[in-house]
Amino acid sequence: MMVWEKAQTLSKDFRIFDLNDPLVIPSTLKCKGWKKPLKHFIKINVDATVLNGCVDYGVIARDIDGFVLTSSYSFAMKALDAVWAELEALTMGLNLASKLKVSKLIMESDNANLINM
Repeated sequence: MMVWEKAQTLSKDFRIFDLNDPLVIPSTLKCKGWKKPLKHFIKINVDATVLNGCVDYGVIARDIDGFVLTSSYSFAMKALDAVWAELEALTMGLNLASKLKVSKLIMESDNANLINM
């Protein structure tokens, strides 16, 4: 939390001296929101982050009410680009769906390159 507060302070300081450019950090956080899946479906959201040779993966499965059925987190020390990392997170999500024996599934990712493949 300290890092985020420091980043916000720096952003405010920067804004004072650079009024022509957009903010580095938005002044208000916007929650894009979670959209519930169709009836009888399970939605699995996947995400991955790549930083300095470390890849973090996160997967969460929810029902129509937003109730968390299960989640998973993993990390690996390897060099991947964002699309490959997100693809590995997608694989983790599919494995999770298999363990849950999900028959109706919606997968969701924020990586447009992966979605458009």
